[in-house]
Amino acid sequence: ENERSASNNSRDEWLNGVTDIEILRFVRFYNGQPKRAYEGLLKHGEWRASYLTFDKELEVEFEKSVLNDELFWMGPTKDDKCPTLVIRTQLHMDEDYHNDPAFFAKFFVWVLEKGREMYGVGTENDACLIMDRTDATRRDGVIMTDNFDLTVIPNLINLFQTMYSVMYHNYPELLRKAEVFPSSWFFSTCFKLTSGILDASLRKRFSFVREREISD
Repeated sequence: ENERSASNNSRDEWLNGVTDIEILRFVRFYNGQPKRAYEGLLKHGEWRASYLTFDKELEVEFEKSVLNDELFWMGPTKDDKCPTLVIRTQLHMDEDYHNDPAFFAKFFVWVLEKGREMYGVGTENDACLIMDRTDATRRDGVIMTDNFDLTVIPNLINLFQTMYSVMYHNYPELLRKAEVFPSSWFFSTCFKLTSGILDASLRKRFSFVREREISD
């Protein structure tokens, strides 16, 4: 009973500070239906009270994690001032980078909440995403390149499903656009096989830049 009361207090505290832009995001997500948007906000508040509980030990683990090399904020773009999150996808194929979908999803949310604090992501601004497919260097100096191992696809599907289940209702209408570069045949194949779970309007926000287009 005490835990439920604390959770409700945490939810209500968040709701009292919710911004007009946050409300608008939920209203748009629920197609302009105020009642459904309000219910969505309540559920999100409850989710925040339960899911966003990072104890000190986990905070320290997140701060020191090599995942920070894979996933980080670049800051607002110069042209449209869009806070931009970078994912160096090559590093995620490495066994040293935590591949447990549930852990990665929680780390991803932790990074998003840092964007909320630093750039008003979700409260005042939407976000942009860059999926950087260029060769990435691990902390030990090993260079990770594009690999054509299709056996990773089941793991990617599992990761997509976990991420989508966490993100879809809790961060609606947050993504302005996502750019993938350079987009190889392998990545395009992976995306086609895994993106079926994404909402159609969300898939349309992804654009793919091939290597020859970058060099041009």
